Amino acid sequence: MSRSTPIPKISLPLISLILITTTSVACSGEEDSSTSATTGATTPPTSGTSSSGGASGGSTTSGGGTTSGSTTSGSTTGGTSPAQTTWYADASPVLQTHCTRCHWESGPGTGDFTDYATASAMAEVMVNQIDVGQMPPPASDPTCQDYHASDALWMPDDATDTLRAWVEDDTPMGDPSTAVTVDAIDGALSDPDLEIYMPAAYTPTFSDASNPGNEYRCFVIDLGLEEDTYVTAAQPIIDNTPMVHHVVLYTMTSSEVDESYLAPEGFSCINGEEYRIVRELVGGWAPGGLPIELPDGVGMQLDAGERLVVQMHYFDPGTLGEDTSDRSGYAFRLTDEVKTEAWLEAFGVYDFRIPAGDEDYAASGSTRLSVRQPRTLYSVLPHMHVLGRAYSMYAENEKGDQTCLVESEGYSFENQVQYMFKEPVVIEGGSYLHYECRWNNSESNPNLIHHPPIDTTYGERTDEEMCIFFALVSE
Repeated sequence: MSRSTPIPKISLPLISLILITTTSVACSGEEDSSTSATTGATTPPTSGTSSSGGASGGSTTSGGGTTSGSTTSGSTTGGTSPAQTTWYADASPVLQTHCTRCHWESGPGTGDFTDYATASAMAEVMVNQIDVGQMPPPASDPTCQDYHASDALWMPDDATDTLRAWVEDDTPMGDPSTAVTVDAIDGALSDPDLEIYMPAAYTPTFSDASNPGNEYRCFVIDLGLEEDTYVTAAQPIIDNTPMVHHVVLYTMTSSEVDESYLAPEGFSCINGEEYRIVRELVGGWAPGGLPIELPDGVGMQLDAGERLVVQMHYFDPGTLGEDTSDRSGYAFRLTDEVKTEAWLEAFGVYDFRIPAGDEDYAASGSTRLSVRQPRTLYSVLPHMHVLGRAYSMYAENEKGDQTCLVESEGYSFENQVQYMFKEPVVIEGGSYLHYECRWNNSESNPNLIHHPPIDTTYGERTDEEMCIFFALVSE
């Protein structure tokens, strides 16, 4: 998400409903509900030893169950001994669990780690990248609050030790009969009931001189719904992955709109033009996002006759080739009724200035829930841009008891995950939600856009910054 119109200005009736990355539902504005933002450090609850990038995670509650251990058992071939760490029995299961979500034949990561020859040739580089916290991409520490797929997204020490032992043993292949198959994370939503796509392929021009390399294009899509329905799962279908910075879905106002908004080629919305015709946010995605599947009996409502406004943010880092056309879409699972209706609330800090050259600048804020509005939290997605380096969010009730929600000493713009908690977290009415973002705005940040660095404030463009936590909630 990026642009210049801050989310707080999207008042829409107390913005409700979103699914994956983008929405805000303000508390009702009663006297006992307040929000504050400050710069500086917060004091989150202790969640065990956290690691940068999940590379060495101290004590963890999950992760590596299929990849623990660093030796094979049984006979091996090719001159290996039973004590050696081999590809089939040890290294490959680790890579299947933690790396091949990106590093496969057609994946976005460098190298196909399902292939022995490639993985063996890159083994020392892998271990080095893990040691410096670059790989796997940083994820929330599951000892803070455990979440689905934590065993794949968070890499524990024993998995790293296995790869290191494999390198030290000169990357032997081992015995194929000892091979272990690991169920990989599927980035696509299985068995969708509805798929929607942009009306036609679109090729961005990136011609706005005031927003170099950025283009926002919005498209109106009729869902064809004859009755009210509920979304129980969703995931985008990204066509041109290198170019798509994010996708945001809105429901469209029921009032008549100018025909120019309905053109198949869409309309420019770099300056928030879509706000004239949208009602509520209902979904979104940013790089690294995985399918969202709500618990049984929980869903988000879509009305009969609903039309969606799909906001595409395209970004050209200067390395795009000739293929810059895109026709992305979204997949949904639907149901006729649910027991609990959910929506997404946005909590964040909007008033900050990150000084040029500062390697670890922090901004923090707090939001108090109404005493009459307890919340059940199903997930949290922390969102920053390329300067992001760390984040935390926790709840504190009126007695001072604290519950950690998400926490990481690392952050990757390419790995933004909606952390779906294994068990929903009940937050008492009157509790505070505390949150903090930290950024690296120095030359030591390999993702720095401006050289030399410049002071950076809140904004939706990729070279601006955000500090927002999207929480999927219900009453």
